[in-house]
Amino acid sequence: MNVQTEVSQYVDKANIPIFAITNADDFEHALPDWQPKDLMPGGKSMIIFGLPFIEHPRSVDEKTHIADESWWIENVDVFEQIANWRADLLNILDNFGFGAANYGGFWLTTEPTFSYRLVIARAGLGVYGRFGICIHPEYGCYFRVGVLLTDAQLTPTKGVDLTNFNPCEGCSLCADVCPVRAIDKDKPPAEGYNRELCMRFILTIKGRHKRESDLDPYGVKVCNRCFGVCPYAQTKLN
Repeated sequence: MNVQTEVSQYVDKANIPIFAITNADDFEHALPDWQPKDLMPGGKSMIIFGLPFIEHPRSVDEKTHIADESWWIENVDVFEQIANWRADLLNILDNFGFGAANYGGFWLTTEPTFSYRLVIARAGLGVYGRFGICIHPEYGCYFRVGVLLTDAQLTPTKGVDLTNFNPCEGCSLCADVCPVRAIDKDKPPAEGYNRELCMRFILTIKGRHKRESDLDPYGVKVCNRCFGVCPYAQTKLN
């Protein structure tokens, strides 16, 4: 059995709802020095695995700009499951003698990073949303993924045809509610999100709530207004 077969069988057995493999070639929108090959010179493939959220972010306090903490607590299982899948996939790759790196994701920093949305879009799992998150055709923006960059040469999976999938077309709700105007509704979704403005605001929120009792299990406080108003796929959640 080869590593590709082992990974495929594991994904089927684990019933991972969001899964794809894509190559680690150049990414059009990656920042300088943040191409996959910059992060792992021998990287050949990227494995994406994820799960939809259990709950929709219910409300945002008008004074603190913080979403209802219960949303984070109820979705802890989602983050933990992704972490378990990551560990198992790393173990499979290691058993075949391949290396892997875990990077990207939602980092609370204004410094350059590699965004998961580049991988999600490349793999055909979703399209760029206005507020810096990819939108999945079934789960909208209400999902999380893990990504592994590996030196194993894996065959890319065939993504869904998203040519006519334009969920942000004619909608600017996220831009309208953004407290710091980090979303430019007059630009295409791939270009209209100002990550630095967004992250600076989130870091300001986090700085106001330093007591342990004010923090969710991951020590993160976010605005979540854009998540809360995005109309796509809300009906698929509780």
